[in-house]
Amino acid sequence: MSTKNDSKQELQMNDNLPTLYIDDIYIDRRTDKMNLVRFTVALPDNIDNEQARIMLSNDDLQRIISNLCGAIDYYPERPSKKKKRVTKKVN
Repeated sequence: MSTKNDSKQELQMNDNLPTLYIDDIYIDRRTDKMNLVRFTVALPDNIDNEQARIMLSNDDLQRIISNLCGAIDYYPERPSKKKKRVTKKVN
């Protein structure tokens, strides 16, 4: 008979990985539902230094973005479409 504790998985962590400090994230979408995500840090003289580059599927990227938003309690809204300008005739 299995218990809830039997189904727990341990998180495998590599303590030897460096900690990266990131200033910007760039996401380039591809037509094959994959995304190139680049992390950069701003150096003096306006030089962007790329720290890491990863490829993610749309589903994985959406899950990561949802987790980030939940961690800082920030849920952005989709920008509204631009409304048509109503022009008034001047007599």
